[in-house]
Amino acid sequence: MLVGQWMTKDPLTVGPKESIVVARAIVRQRGIRRLPVVEGDHLVGIVTDRDLRQAWASDATSLSGHELTYMLEHTPVRDIMTSPVVTVSPETPLEEAVALLQAKKIGGVPVLREDRLVGILTETDVFRAFGQVLRYGNVEGHPDLRARPAPPAGRVLVPVLGATLSPKVVREACRLAAHFGLHPKILLIMNRSLHLEEIRMPGDTRAFDEIVAGLLADYRGIAKSLGVEAETDFRSGDPATVALEEITSGHYDFVVAGRRTPLHLGSSRLELEKVGFTARLLETSPVPVLVVSEAVQV
Repeated sequence: MLVGQWMTKDPLTVGPKESIVVARAIVRQRGIRRLPVVEGDHLVGIVTDRDLRQAWASDATSLSGHELTYMLEHTPVRDIMTSPVVTVSPETPLEEAVALLQAKKIGGVPVLREDRLVGILTETDVFRAFGQVLRYGNVEGHPDLRARPAPPAGRVLVPVLGATLSPKVVREACRLAAHFGLHPKILLIMNRSLHLEEIRMPGDTRAFDEIVAGLLADYRGIAKSLGVEAETDFRSGDPATVALEEITSGHYDFVVAGRRTPLHLGSSRLELEKVGFTARLLETSPVPVLVVSEAVQV
């Protein structure tokens, strides 16, 4: 698969001299998260909805309403844009582009052909490509082969460890399941003796079973808010071993797991275990593993 097959073509742009008020209006009205900045025929930067929010939340908010409006209307996009810009070409393999997004911790990348902007690849485009592979298989380069039909009831396994990243993993997995009509199973995996103190909030006196029941109820609530009925279960043991046993016995189409890179040596045992857990799944899972990272900005 190539980037050119999945990118959003002819994306909206803004000039570097345009005010950030105009850029914000475009982002809000069109429901997009990033806006390439083009001067003439050349890409000179990119501005995101996060850049715009930070501009509004800066020290300038101490000004009066009239003063703030005047200042924002006279602040050009070039003052807050990111430059130079990470880019790819239409001929870049999609897997290389995805690896670049992960490495740079960004949610989208402009696509250039001979230094001209021809598209933008976002996480939404990547999910569309991933969805086709799940439903029909990758038949690229095999025009003589018919795409296989989608399975009547696809299943996705969502193994979580009860850490702070787990709700985000559940949310992204259920959003994907809702979009593609899949049935998620949320599997909470913990070791009672190792994790009890780490999952307790300050002042929490609940027993381990009560905490587990509360976490599972929270995960079902997240799924329900996205219009998905999720099956939930709890297992005790080594997370990677338990997850792999469930994968091989449950006939799943793919797995959604979370990964958080520890920022320092003081990271908790639960977070350190999560890093190794996901790495083992990526290495040994017989079905595709989609990784949700806390570090990626979308």
